[in-house]
Amino acid sequence: MYPHLIWALSFNRIPQWRIAAVMGLSEGSFSRRITGHVDFSSREKKIASKSLGFRERWLFACEAPPSSARLHSPELTGARV
Repeated sequence: MYPHLIWALSFNRIPQWRIAAVMGLSEGSFSRRITGHVDFSSREKKIASKSLGFRERWLFACEAPPSSARLHSPELTGARV
């Protein structure tokens, strides 16, 4: 997943379908890329960076999802410790 890219789209008020069209992608294809199921090509990254006005390296920095241990912590599930 690319949280910086999602944030930059929101910050610039650009809908996903519009940036997908600029990149020459369908909405579904863009969705698979933004969720990390398919990689963006170097060309697509350059287009996004130029269109959104942010550095490519920052836009496409991936963050690891939270560990499964955190998802099942007692504080969140209400379990007694």
